[in-house]
Amino acid sequence: MGERSLSTGCGLVEVDDAIELAGVTLPARDDVLDEAYERLFRYGPEFDGWLSNHGPMVVEVLERNHRPDAISAWLDRYTRRLEAAPSPRWTIDRDE
Repeated sequence: MGERSLSTGCGLVEVDDAIELAGVTLPARDDVLDEAYERLFRYGPEFDGWLSNHGPMVVEVLERNHRPDAISAWLDRYTRRLEAAPSPRWTIDRDE
């Protein structure tokens, strides 16, 4: 079975064909991920002092599993828990 195939009672169906047959319109894959990454960019890599921000990985998994429609709502809930990205503490000289 191919990476983008679904097993149905009638055999294998390509995911894109199934989506088209269902009449579903999905945003372009890159647009969904780009928007999600832009939303996550303003938050730090950790929250609650020590927990890792796994937001980027989750949105990739949702997109990869053909659920781009779930990304925005998931981010709405998840980002409430996140802390703002830390401010830069020093600059790195070009020579370094």
